[in-house]
Amino acid sequence: DAFEATLAELDGSTAIPEADHRHLAALARDVERVRGREAARPRLAVELLAELRAGSGTASRRAAFETLVESPILRWAGIRAAVANSDPRIRIAALRSLTVDDAVVSEVAAALCADTSPRVRAVAANTIARLGLAPDVLLERLAVELDPYTYRCVHEALRRLVGPFVELASDRDLDPDLRRDNLDAWRRHWNR
Repeated sequence: DAFEATLAELDGSTAIPEADHRHLAALARDVERVRGREAARPRLAVELLAELRAGSGTASRRAAFETLVESPILRWAGIRAAVANSDPRIRIAALRSLTVDDAVVSEVAAALCADTSPRVRAVAANTIARLGLAPDVLLERLAVELDPYTYRCVHEALRRLVGPFVELASDRDLDPDLRRDNLDAWRRHWNR
């Protein structure tokens, strides 16, 4: 059931320091206000993860996510649940919350660079550039990206990471010859 799945998400950690518990309780009251009702009791981390997974609306899921990532202990549980969320806005929130200090930031950004939503893929490309991650995943994405806006975002992310070596004509983003030439130019730059 959802309760058991949420407990598993916490990686078996049952020890939440008192300071984090108080912080979570205060933030949980904010989540309740977003949902339009007063908190009858402080919500547990398990309930916040359940809300993030299956909340009644984007605002409540987003508030639950923001509450979880505030806690150093629950941060990754919240990010993992957000990355798996069916709502692209929640996956984008997960990307925007990533920092270079996060343990598996490269894997999360790379996975979302192949997301089904063009908007999520565009934000993933920008996240990779913002954090200065390895550009290989962007080169792979450039080879297969069909959405014009996302293609341009991936191209610009490459330019921010490695330099403005390859120009892109704005009116021909999806022209097959331009795409091939663009990809070849980036590969030549990296000797691949």
